[in-house]
Amino acid sequence: MVNSNCRQSILNIYDVSGRIVLSTGSESEIKTIGIEKLRPGIYTLEIVKNKNSYYHKFSVIR
Repeated sequence: MVNSNCRQSILNIYDVSGRIVLSTGSESEIKTIGIEKLRPGIYTLEIVKNKNSYYHKFSVIR
């Protein structure tokens, strides 16, 4: 699970090749994103809020 503290934002997860593998909006302060279906690898979480983008890299290891 990935928890993001962002109200009124867009959350995108990109794989290592730059493709969006998950995209969702958030209207609450805390958004939980299930990543159970992602394959093992390195991903980038993009949080877009008020025309600003914030990035966080994470790994899925099984």
